[in-house]
Amino acid sequence: MASKADYVFTRDFLDNNRINLMHFLWTKLFGSAIHPRIPTEAANLRVADVGTGTG
Repeated sequence: MASKADYVFTRDFLDNNRINLMHFLWTKLFGSAIHPRIPTEAANLRVADVGTGTG
């Protein structure tokens, strides 16, 4: 795991807003939170939540 010194961005209110804005723009661009080319019809579909959002 990276230490505080290795993390380039801040972890404050403005950075949370930046991350939320990026999420909003990507979902607007693709029309959903999952890229449209990823097949979602499979019965055994699994998702790895790697905890990269603001909560």
